[in-house]
Amino acid sequence: MRALALLLAFAAPAGAVMRGPHADTDARRFGLDQPQTAPAVAAPARLNGEIDAFNRSHRGRWNMRFGLQGVGPQGTTEARLTAKEAGELFLRERGLSLGLRPEQLRLAMARTQGGMHHLLFEQIVDGVPVELSSVKVHLDESGAVIGLNSSFKRNVRGSPVPVLGVAQAAASVAADLGAAPPAEGRLVWFPPPAGGSPALAWKFRSEAGGSWVYYIDARDGRVLLRYNDLRFQACVTSGTIRAMVHDIDPNRQTVQGVAESRPIKNQRVFIGDANNSVLTDANGQFCSAVNGKIFTQLQGPFVSISNWNGAAAHYDNGGGVWTTFSTPLQSDHPYAANATVISTINAPAGAVKVMPVFAAMDVGSFDLADGDLVITDNDQLAILDSAGNSVATYIGNRTGLRGAAVPGNQLRLRLKTNATGARNGFSISVSSYLTLTNNPFLANNQTATFTWNTTQTLDGTLDEPNLFYQLNLMHDYFRNGPNAGGEAPIDKVVPVMARAGPNLANAFYDPLHQNLTIGDVASGFALDATVVRHEYTHFVVDQIYPVINFGQHGAISEALADYFSASSLNLSTIGSFTGAQFGHGSLRELDCPTKAACTLFPTNWTGVIHEDSRMISQTLWSIRGDLMALPVPGAVNGKACADGLVFGAMFFYPDSFADFELAMKTMAERAAAAVPACGGAVDAGLIENRFSNHGINIAAGDQDVYEPNDGIASATDITTAAVVNGRIFPNADQDFYALGAAAGPMAITLSLPEVAGLPGVYTVYAMTLIDRTFNVVATKQPPIDINPTLSGNCPDSDCQTSAGQLVLNYDNPSANQFYLLVSAAPGDEGAITNTNSTRFYSLSAVYPRVGPAAAGIVSAQFDRDTIDFSVSVSTFVTGQAYQFTHARLRDHTQAPLSGTETNSVAPFLTLISSTSTQGRITGRVRLAPGFTARYPSAGTVHLEIFAVTPLGHSQSMGFSNAIALTASGTSLTAFNNLFNPARGEKATIKWETQASGRILLRLFTVAGQHVLTLLDEERPAGKGAIDWPGVNSIGQRVASGVYILHIDAPDLDETKKIVVVK
Repeated sequence: MRALALLLAFAAPAGAVMRGPHADTDARRFGLDQPQTAPAVAAPARLNGEIDAFNRSHRGRWNMRFGLQGVGPQGTTEARLTAKEAGELFLRERGLSLGLRPEQLRLAMARTQGGMHHLLFEQIVDGVPVELSSVKVHLDESGAVIGLNSSFKRNVRGSPVPVLGVAQAAASVAADLGAAPPAEGRLVWFPPPAGGSPALAWKFRSEAGGSWVYYIDARDGRVLLRYNDLRFQACVTSGTIRAMVHDIDPNRQTVQGVAESRPIKNQRVFIGDANNSVLTDANGQFCSAVNGKIFTQLQGPFVSISNWNGAAAHYDNGGGVWTTFSTPLQSDHPYAANATVISTINAPAGAVKVMPVFAAMDVGSFDLADGDLVITDNDQLAILDSAGNSVATYIGNRTGLRGAAVPGNQLRLRLKTNATGARNGFSISVSSYLTLTNNPFLANNQTATFTWNTTQTLDGTLDEPNLFYQLNLMHDYFRNGPNAGGEAPIDKVVPVMARAGPNLANAFYDPLHQNLTIGDVASGFALDATVVRHEYTHFVVDQIYPVINFGQHGAISEALADYFSASSLNLSTIGSFTGAQFGHGSLRELDCPTKAACTLFPTNWTGVIHEDSRMISQTLWSIRGDLMALPVPGAVNGKACADGLVFGAMFFYPDSFADFELAMKTMAERAAAAVPACGGAVDAGLIENRFSNHGINIAAGDQDVYEPNDGIASATDITTAAVVNGRIFPNADQDFYALGAAAGPMAITLSLPEVAGLPGVYTVYAMTLIDRTFNVVATKQPPIDINPTLSGNCPDSDCQTSAGQLVLNYDNPSANQFYLLVSAAPGDEGAITNTNSTRFYSLSAVYPRVGPAAAGIVSAQFDRDTIDFSVSVSTFVTGQAYQFTHARLRDHTQAPLSGTETNSVAPFLTLISSTSTQGRITGRVRLAPGFTARYPSAGTVHLEIFAVTPLGHSQSMGFSNAIALTASGTSLTAFNNLFNPARGEKATIKWETQASGRILLRLFTVAGQHVLTLLDEERPAGKGAIDWPGVNSIGQRVASGVYILHIDAPDLDETKKIVVVK
């Protein structure tokens, strides 16, 4: 028999009348413009010979009929072999002779048609399918083989283990397509169209702008092939969008000051109306099967640009006309505090965009002085699109303002307020909507291609298109590089306010509302890519963990923003163009000592976070250069390696220089798995040396035994400490302490060190109390009454006061984990000053210790009580700051019960389970048999929970409420019932009850005179304990002698003797 012919060809989408978009460029890009010829499985004569030999050897050996799908037997005659078995038998017996490897073939599909039965086998190598490789066996009704077709790949070789993870490969798809990364991918062997051995690749499908199939090289992330699987009729509406922008800044252009045309990616383009939209790709191209005119704005899935002064940049080619209509709408005057209020504006049918026009807006407040903006009340008003994305946010007192427009015929306003006062809100009399008047559903692709320039912006500047261009590039830099795995959730819209002012000489990120504000002075910020990318990095960091924006933590935040901005542009200078607008040089230089002096810690510490950030950013830039200079990872991968190490270090939540060094060293040691671009582990000594060169060292020993505790991640646990002695030395030192507190008043006392040789003069330190969400809830500093500045603040160093002690009071509303910062007090600029001393301060705290953790018995059994526990901890977008390590019990006096630590050997408290997720640590523990014998006086107990930070620092999360352990009967016992109060001794009284109810515990003299009521309250069933220190009802020490203890409790009425001696 003659073998059936096989033709393997790459083709356009089936059913396409016209070729699809990108067809020509993709054909050339992937080598599809060259003829593709699949080699035959064997010479026709040889193939026919093998088929004939197989049929002869098995003729008459089976009577075969096939099921509807050509797989199983069917009919009245019993079959001795199924179709699948017949095909597999042919391949086993004749496959090797035909150049096939039968063990690599697996039935994928079977069909029956016209009396013939067709089996398709796919090729699997090392568990990974081979794309475009199949073997098709065809049989007639009798079971004889009538033909075979094959595209079997004989040259599949290599490791099936990918170098690149699925998330990193998905990021390559996102970068190429200009869309979000696809959710799922699978490994395949992909044979290149131009020939050669198949490569291990990730296969993805993305529905962004079509039905794209992508093959991504699993070694380096290259796009091996892509094709649109849509069976579209034609690309009806298409175009290319570009913008006049600056690659870095106007002074670095080919022609100084002259912008260049660049493709705009990730811009959403609407066709006909707001129901049809597509995104531009990396080439600025878009394509839609919908026939229509377009309208668009500088908005997309990752960035939305608005203009402080009015309507944002807009383009349409459909004769767009804006029409005003009545929309009487207003907020409460004044609006409520701590509220989120949503209002809606609906435009008439046919509207494709709608825009609010604010007659008046009085939301929040800010001060604008000396070119800087200070938000004094951070209430904000946001404009939301139909998907709920914030496209613009506003603050301040404005009138007659045209707000940002959103696609569709509906927009929503969200007024979000805080607790610090209320203002008049907003009022709207009319709004405006856009209609397309020129045949909106008839495409004009000639005018659908355009370039953003100064004619489309309200101010005649390039601020808006340049911001959109640079911010999308920075998003992709992270998403395709260090954040390829999507660990930081940055695939969301960031609202950006351009041209803020008037005369705002700064740019900033607001973590509360997650937006960017860019000042208007000389376009000095919007046109400087280093500044724009710096601000976007603040958004990225905020998606990992919150920042306390002062001290070392604030300096780290600024250093990260500078480093990633510089690395993304391969440029060490930050703010060169911005600085030039104010008559000076660049804002910061990372390349030291080549281009600037190296900044050393603590020698050059200023307390100004932007200046102090160079201690870290210059260190990171040096590490980057070192890695690029090494043979492995090398010049190219060295950049990716350094970026990956720095990015990974952020997930250790470092908030001090020492913690950041430790996080970097940990990442270096794990680089082989954590950052594949490094090509293996990175020498931790390289990291340590570079940090040391900038004066940053992990303290090996200090007279302050609690060092290093310069950040929250390394805070010293003082939950049970009576008094702590520490020192702020050298300058820039800061001490963090952690404690768990229940609801109620907190009083923390700081005794300041006296200045040597100056009696009655003390060094000024301040206290800052921070809760588990990293919000500052209280601050305290002494009066600056000896050497204040003209503004009444601390000088830069040696700040002094006559007050030797200060107390921070805070009325804590609920159980919480707190961090206390002791540091030098701030100066005139609000930055921490350099005041320090070798002398020690002392710290003590009074607060409700019982209750931060919740615990209760869920299974009551004498000596086998099972206790569930739960405690809230600091949690961030990417995870939580603490993971459970162990628990232990404390007695009724809150003294630890040694031997109950769940992580000790043979503990009397065993851990059953624990989870640490979603901002809570929960779990279950159980008393071990023999507990009562080991701790006979234990009645009421407290459970203490311990957890560890990502850097390995263990902290107590606090004590639980009192737990009454299960009793075996009813009893009253007095332990240490012969004691001397003058020596600080106490008697411990323990009771056991079988029912809940009132416990009345009183002491009498032997003559019956009442001495003291120890307890009179409702208690649950179980064990309880209380101490008597040998005093009477007014706190006086009792005389020596015998005292009678009496208990009146459910089913318990008993007395005991206690003897007091002196």
